[in-house]
Parts: sequence; C-alpha cells; structure tokens
Amino acid sequence: MLRRQRLFILAGALLTVSLAPSARPAAAGEVTEQLKLDVDRVFGTLEGQPRGRSPDVVRDATAGMFDWNEMAHRMLGAHWDVRTESEREEFVRLLGGLVQTQIVALRAVRGEAIQYVGESVERDRATVETRIPRGPGHELELDYMLVRRDGRWRVVDVLVNHASLLEHYRAQFRRIIKTASYEGLIAKLSAR
Repeated sequence: MLRRQRLFILAGALLTVSLAPSARPAAAGEVTEQLKLDVDRVFGTLEGQPRGRSPDVVRDATAGMFDWNEMAHRMLGAHWDVRTESEREEFVRLLGGLVQTQIVALRAVRGEAIQYVGESVERDRATVETRIPRGPGHELELDYMLVRRDGRWRVVDVLVNHASLLEHYRAQFRRIIKTASYEGLIAKLSAR
C-alpha cells in the first residue's frame, strides 16, 4: 500500500515532467504540442529560482495548464455539489497547491526524458500518451487526460500505468470526509 501511495505521489509530481526532447518520434498533434509548451514553460520558470519561491513560481507557470475546477469537481463528486462558492474556491486553491508542491519536487528528476508516443482526440477530450524510461526494460506510463476549455487544452487527470491519479485522490478524500468531515479534509490539505 505504501509503495502504491509513493507511486501516486511521484506521478503527481510527474504531471508535467518533460525536460528533454522526445527519444522516439511520434506524430505530435495540437494537444501534444500544447502540453510540451506548457511543460517547458513550467520547468523553464523553475530554473534558477530560489527554492523558497518555487511554489509561487509554479502556480504562475501552471496557470491555464490544468482545469482545476473540473479536477476538484471530479475528486469531490457529490461533496462538490453541496459546497458553497467560497468553499469550492478554497478547495480548488488547496488542490492546486498540492499538485504544484509536487511539481517543485521534480527538480531532482529533471534529467529524465519523456517520450511522447501518441495522441487521440475526440471532440473536446484528448489523451496524450507518454513514457518515461526507468531502467533497462522498464518504463513509467503517464497518459494525460485533457479537455478543451476556452479554446485551449487543460489537464484534468493523469493515468499512471493505467491507474487514475484523480481516482486515487478521490478515494483518499472520500475516506477522510467519511472518517472526519469535509472540514477535516480541508484541514489536512491546509497543513501541507
């Protein structure tokens, strides 16, 4: 269980790891190209930044890359529907902070190359398939799920070796709400 949680934490951090050119050529479409640009912007911004400022810098650099409201709604499910507008805004802010903190942790894995291996688009939904070599015969599969909002593609989920990061957080958040309360969840997220 702990190993799986570590994998999901790493995957959360790897949401935007793409720091070297693709090792395998792939037919890159509009969605892949936008994702590459977003990722390059995030890590270009991180370079040379003092560690203490990194979360603020990442927040600014990831603006527009993620559909935070959609992610938050999907993670909370029915609990989202009963939240006030200010509670929703607070949860979205805390969720963004959680992901952005994980992105900052990527400085240690910057040397790994992401391989963009495929893209599929169906109306306003898309998937960009990527692979990260993890040693001889091993690779980490990260498939980005995106939606088109306001004329641009935004990340709403990442599948890590076919397991949804969004589903993982949803299960964790539901457990916390069930055993404590919604307020308990907010307290845990605020303490990070």
